[in-house]
Amino acid sequence: DAYAIRFTNGNDADSTININGLGVKTLVKEANIQVTGGDIVSGQELIIIYDGTNFQCVNVAPNQLFAFVTNDDSVTITKGQPVYAFGAAGNRMSVKLAANTSDATSAQTVGVVFSSSIAANQRGFIITQGVIGGLNTSMYNPGDQLYLGDTAGALTNVKPYAPNHLVYIGIVERANAGNGQIYVKPQN
Repeated sequence: DAYAIRFTNGNDADSTININGLGVKTLVKEANIQVTGGDIVSGQELIIIYDGTNFQCVNVAPNQLFAFVTNDDSVTITKGQPVYAFGAAGNRMSVKLAANTSDATSAQTVGVVFSSSIAANQRGFIITQGVIGGLNTSMYNPGDQLYLGDTAGALTNVKPYAPNHLVYIGIVERANAGNGQIYVKPQN
């Protein structure tokens, strides 16, 4: 079951919902992470989908920005990899894996892949600002600043210096092998 709901009040703690007599069910976001305080704001509209156990919130954070893009690279781009604006395909931006080794592959860094993956010449979502979870961030610590790496599609917590280009990607909010979380806000 899917529902579109306009919330009268925002939340200030973990949240549950009871719809159509299903009983109290937990509201979760990406990869079954429980919705926490501030994820829902007063007047916000969300789509929630009942998965048999929880209600999965789609586009839960009020400060998340997404783009629907085409992968113009020759390889599949996976969730969490940084991408740069390469051009346009039809009526949407096309992207390729970003790297800090040249201006061409770093200056137009726009976000990281939000979809589980985007195959070559296929479409998917990138996040240009906001929280992305369900990542392997075990090599970092909470609070680490992340930058565009020197390998296509890589991130690093080591600030790059010339001749490599400095592109800030975001900050590690949760360090975890499979449920890591990054706040993304690229700055070129």
